[in-house]
This record gives sequence, structure tokens and C-alpha cells, in this order.
Amino acid sequence: MMKVSEWSFVVKNRLLWAAAACLLLLSYRLAISPTLDELSRYNRLATEAEQGASLAFSPQFLERKDHLLDSVLKVYRVDSTEWRNDFWLKVSRIGSRNNCDVVYEPQTENYLTDSLSVVAKQEIVMNGEFRQLIVSLDSLEHLKGCGKIYSLALKRRDEPGMKDQKDRQVGMLLRFAAYFK
Repeated sequence: MMKVSEWSFVVKNRLLWAAAACLLLLSYRLAISPTLDELSRYNRLATEAEQGASLAFSPQFLERKDHLLDSVLKVYRVDSTEWRNDFWLKVSRIGSRNNCDVVYEPQTENYLTDSLSVVAKQEIVMNGEFRQLIVSLDSLEHLKGCGKIYSLALKRRDEPGMKDQKDRQVGMLLRFAAYFK
């Protein structure tokens, strides 16, 4: 068996060309071909849209859009009595488990989406160390029956006499939204 260092320049050159051809074929199959397929599909859809065959009036598109909107609303939908009674208890339990102070802001006004549906919003301020707040945030995101967090703001609180970085407290403002039907 010959070592690579013993191969002649001509053999190495032929192998280089063969390896380059294999890499070119591989790149065409993995990157270029799918890109060209998507480009032709985009051009076909663009010509259909120009000819007046709008996707917005397609029954399949409307059914898919309705299904996606229902799945989004399912995430926000909660039982109104459970939310009003148990929301503060669940959040306080998570805050105390993670050694965080919880301050409740008054509930903001409810927004009527139609005659049967209401969107309610609630603000909570949690104070503690950064790691504890992140653990609490993770627990709150997985909490069932409390709606979803739609806004989050973290702010470091510098108090006089705090010289060590570890002693500094962080404040976290959470805004929850819930959808009642």
C-alpha cells in the first residue's frame, strides 16, 4: 500500500478534481436545489397573485388561518372564576418558593373583544436576585390557567450601601393577559 506522500502530482491533482466535483454535487443537492425549488414556487405564487387569484379568499387558506387563530386563543383562554380566585395564590406560591417578593398592581381594565369575550390584563412586580427571578419566570410560563405573559421588563435596583454585585436586587415587571369566553 502506498502512502499519500508517495503519490505523484498527477494522481493528487486527479483526486483533488474528483473531490471538488463530489463537494459541488453535494452542495447542489443540499443547498442550491431546494433554493431553486422555493424560488420557482415563489414566482408561481407571485404570478397567481397578480392574476387575481388571491390566497386570502382561498377556502384552504381561510380554514388554516382559522385553525391557527384558534390555537393561539387556546393558549390565552382561561376560566374566569379560576383566574380571578387562584391567580394571585399561584403567583405568590411560586414567588415564595423562589424567595422573591411579589407586588401586585391593580388589575387593568378589561377589554371586550365581542359581546361574549373579555381580555383581562394583570401586572405583577417581582423583586429578588436575578437567578431566582429567572426560575420564577420559567415556572410562571408553564403555569396552567393563568393566561400568558405578554410583556417582561427587568431592572436592576441600585440601593445605597450595596457594594457587592451579588447583593444587588433585580426588579421584574410581568404583564399577564387572559382571554375569557
